[in-house]
Amino acid sequence: MRNQSENYSSLVTKDNGPLSSWLAEQKYGAKIAPFDPFAERANVVKTAHITEYSLGDVNSWAHDVVIEPATGTPWVGDYINDLLTSINPRTGEQKVYPAPLHGTGMHSLSFDRDGNLWITLQLVAKVARFNTRTGEWRIYGGFSSGSLNHSFALDSEGYVKKDPSGRLYVSTWGGNHTTLLDPATGAIKEIKLPGNPADKPYGIAIDSKGLIWYTKYSENMLGFVHADTGQGKEWALPRPDSGPHRMHIDNKDNLWIPLSGYGTILRYNTRDGSQKEYPLPDADTFPYSSRYDSKSDRVWITGNGGNAIYVFNPKTEKFTTFRMPSALSYGRMVSIDYSSGDVWTGLASYPNKLSLRDHSIVVRIHHALDLLH
Repeated sequence: MRNQSENYSSLVTKDNGPLSSWLAEQKYGAKIAPFDPFAERANVVKTAHITEYSLGDVNSWAHDVVIEPATGTPWVGDYINDLLTSINPRTGEQKVYPAPLHGTGMHSLSFDRDGNLWITLQLVAKVARFNTRTGEWRIYGGFSSGSLNHSFALDSEGYVKKDPSGRLYVSTWGGNHTTLLDPATGAIKEIKLPGNPADKPYGIAIDSKGLIWYTKYSENMLGFVHADTGQGKEWALPRPDSGPHRMHIDNKDNLWIPLSGYGTILRYNTRDGSQKEYPLPDADTFPYSSRYDSKSDRVWITGNGGNAIYVFNPKTEKFTTFRMPSALSYGRMVSIDYSSGDVWTGLASYPNKLSLRDHSIVVRIHHALDLLH
């Protein structure tokens, strides 16, 4: 990741010799912590039917996968090769659509309620709209150079969230602002965030009052800003180095924030400021994203130290775990096919060779919603 852009250097500050010395001082590797994949605490689903789909080549980085609500078709973006791929869920057949630009850094994929597929093109500071029926692309520019357009704010059902004027909210990790995009005109409005100009906002969500909520992964911050007035506030999370990743908001205005630094999921209520942190079933896991499931009122979390996807029930405060078949599974965004009950994610490790693979992987948990306790 750091080779793709200098902005990724913020993910790791210690390097080579200093990092080796630090690991030795912390006694990492001196003793391997015991790991029982079927520990009682994990509540593992042992009857899951899971299919892996190979995609691309050794240089591919199949970053995100999203399910088209109208058809149940998975769509996958290749960050490195500028390829958008559809997978036929019945036959496994793949169809590839090259992006009209090169070096795009195809990152987040999300559908809106009109059936349009939206894609952030991170490395060229653009956003794409793709028509899955006609194969037509529309590219939106005008973002500040180096914006590193990251992801779209989603509503509680997983669709692209739009403001009353029909504009999309785009998080821009390369600058301390968030952006509104008008799909009809292509007009861009950048909204400056509190903090320092070099800060890097990461996750994004919109509450029922229209406030834009964001996390800052490197800076360990949570905050909000008003889209019209530009007034906002941010504050440090309770513990240092929490590493807040890609969050989702539920229909009660709770933010579900994966804290990769501690292997926990944080519930923060935007209405009253109450919060609670829940440890994931596996120690030392690295949660990357959350996805609120509006149909079952549960939260899905990808956990990357335990080869797992976790499902959290807020009512019982208990987890269910689905283990991934392949080792070194770095799950990204979770997408739900409500017509079949299937759940999909991409195991977007990079580069693939470090995961002992010569291709990217997309994972499908068949009828996962029916297997929840």
